[in-house]
Amino acid sequence: MPNTLGYDQPLFILAFDQRASILEKLLQLSPGQTPSPEVADQMERFKTAIYEGFRYALAHGVPQAEAAILVDEQYGHAILHDAVFHGFTVALTTEKTGQHEFDFEYGDEFTSHLLKYRPTFAKVLVRHNPEAGDALNVHEHAKLVRLREFCDRENFKLLVELILPPTDAQLAWVGNDLARYDREIRPALEIKLVKQFQNAGIEADVWKIEGLTSAEQYRALVGQVQSGGRDKVGVAVLGRAASDEQVEEWLRVGAGVDGVIGFAVGRTIFWEPIARYHQGSQTWEQTVEQIGEHYLHFYRVFSNIKSKKS
Repeated sequence: MPNTLGYDQPLFILAFDQRASILEKLLQLSPGQTPSPEVADQMERFKTAIYEGFRYALAHGVPQAEAAILVDEQYGHAILHDAVFHGFTVALTTEKTGQHEFDFEYGDEFTSHLLKYRPTFAKVLVRHNPEAGDALNVHEHAKLVRLREFCDRENFKLLVELILPPTDAQLAWVGNDLARYDREIRPALEIKLVKQFQNAGIEADVWKIEGLTSAEQYRALVGQVQSGGRDKVGVAVLGRAASDEQVEEWLRVGAGVDGVIGFAVGRTIFWEPIARYHQGSQTWEQTVEQIGEHYLHFYRVFSNIKSKKS
């Protein structure tokens, strides 16, 4: 286990490393279609608006020491340079977009891309259900261990995002009700998957997890996350493009639990403003302000609960 494992400071991440979802759902590209230069320019402009919304929120109440961005290099290279220059906390995504199995965006060159920016966090997304198979496949495992070892050598923190798609059998058990799967089945699977990763030598400094609906579920998860001397390892709640009301519920419940240090929310914050801007129904300035205010809102939802608890 890394000697300096963990990150236990408040962490509020505006996540906009999404690529495939924006290209396919907003810009209407077919899956796997190569973006034209014009589409690539649009993507960079969208991401710049989101970044400007982040900076708006910092100017209006989110403490810089607690704020962070998560962005990809493909369309966010200029943002990464600017954010590092200004001393912002940065997480850089390492995975290929739109893949069911984890693979590095730049193959064996992932190390040079992290060293180019030296972000606080290297981020990886893994989609896995521990009951869909006994373990991660050998290729994923080897790549994740290699990333962890590189982070240790270069003093990067590792942010691991876990998405647990239900199996057919699990869905059948809850009558194909995804909300019931989230409430009744996924919480125990989260714990099982974190333990599986830990036993395999894949240690996260922060686990980025799908929201839970009770404090007991969060406490059980944090218990596993911080087991075996991992006292400083944190949990950040992801947004999963859910409604404002759903994200607020996840955050309010999680904020009352020690070890849940913040959130990593993206599409819930920026999707509608970016879509309206793309459609021409609002200005750049309106888009930036709406994104910033939305991010600021979720920061207040979480931090207000934390302050009352303390």
